[in-house]
Amino acid sequence: EYRVVDAAGNASPSYGIVPVDPLFVSDMVLSVAYPPHTGLLADEFRGDPPPLRLPSGSVLVFEGLASRALSSVQLVDSAGSEVVSFSVEGNEFEARWSPSVSGSFEWMFRDQMGGAAEIQPEALEVLVVPDAEPTIEIPIPGRDTVMPLNLRQPLLLEGGDDYGLRRIELVAYRVTSFGERMEPVSQGFDVGGQRAILARPLLDLRGWGLMPGDTVRYYARAVDNSPVSQVSISQEYFLSMPDAADLRREAEDAFQEVAERLTELAAEAERQSTENREQALESVRQRGTEQGASEEEAFQEREELEAALTEQREMNAVVDSMRQEMESLEALMQESGQADPELRRQLEELQELLEQMTGDELRQRMEEMAEALERENTSAATDALEEMADEQEELRDRLEEAMERFRRAALEQDFRATTDEIEELARQEQALADAMKEGDNSDLRARQQEDLARQTEAIEENMASLEERLAEMGEQQASEGVREAVERSSEA
Repeated sequence: EYRVVDAAGNASPSYGIVPVDPLFVSDMVLSVAYPPHTGLLADEFRGDPPPLRLPSGSVLVFEGLASRALSSVQLVDSAGSEVVSFSVEGNEFEARWSPSVSGSFEWMFRDQMGGAAEIQPEALEVLVVPDAEPTIEIPIPGRDTVMPLNLRQPLLLEGGDDYGLRRIELVAYRVTSFGERMEPVSQGFDVGGQRAILARPLLDLRGWGLMPGDTVRYYARAVDNSPVSQVSISQEYFLSMPDAADLRREAEDAFQEVAERLTELAAEAERQSTENREQALESVRQRGTEQGASEEEAFQEREELEAALTEQREMNAVVDSMRQEMESLEALMQESGQADPELRRQLEELQELLEQMTGDELRQRMEEMAEALERENTSAATDALEEMADEQEELRDRLEEAMERFRRAALEQDFRATTDEIEELARQEQALADAMKEGDNSDLRARQQEDLARQTEAIEENMASLEERLAEMGEQQASEGVREAVERSSEA
């Protein structure tokens, strides 16, 4: 109790103060359980929790104590609407909540008399992060293209997901030249929850019975490991059957590559011929001036002879591998159903040229040299080496001749492919001109016109290069034909 008394002894009435304990939150524990597919471990916070970044589907469990008995506990949103209502028993409170939206949520504590808490946790900041859809792409080849001659298209699939992928698939289907869509074929595999994956499937079309004019369309599909199994699909691409111009381009590249390798082999044959002749002369000189060479010198001489024989064997193996490549190219063209009779004839001639490249005489010298070395007859091996050096000079001449043949073959295929492309471009330009007369879909026609202009520019550049190469090879008539085609293309 208390009262006030003045100097004269006058006193005010007496008053009493009854202390009341304030309402406050004395303890609170927040447990966070994340969705199983995220792979995240549970968290626990005591007291004021920090701002929460929660994957969609996370569950919050609250348990706490107040300083005295409660009547209600709530979490309310920014509009004051109740979001969570807690179970209350005496001074204890608890609740279980799975937030579906982000926001800032205020606490509302009330005691038995309806009084608010004097001390309570700060507003609960929640950011709900939705489960992102998986990603899937096909970066290689990453564009529409012509299928390989062997009808086996290597691909690269690149997929990812924020919490892991369950499965990826490659889906392909055939569209016939008549526009009929066949049933899709799917090949896929489980990836066990990996968050990122690179896969290299091989799209094998050899058993599909493809015909000229057919296309194969394909795309990739990814499924994540969330409870709803979200699915994403990549961009769709198509593979077209190679036509005559494509085959000629393929043959052109193959012929040009062989020509370059033959140039290297010719230089190697000349080097070997020179070295072997010098080695043979040196061996003869030593036998004439140093009878009874030491054992070490004899061993070194045998080693040098065996090395020369090994080098020639390796060169023969390279020539044989090129011949096999030409055989494979011919077989692939036959399998694709697009083998051009003229191209097949040319392939057969070039194969025969490579088969005769090493020559019977050179092979005979190699056999004689191998037998002499086996008998440890260094003198006979040296004689065979000298004769082999002569044969290697002839091999160099044959390699240079073959190199010219292959260069001309590559040039011929370039000429034919370019001619085909010019004719096809002319047909497309005529078709576009007819379509533009009808006046429909002007935006599409404008895009098609731009595309044809780009094709024309590329072909003109290739024709200019081809004209120059033909002139260098002495094909003046063919060069003039290309020039006329360039002029016709420019006028169009």
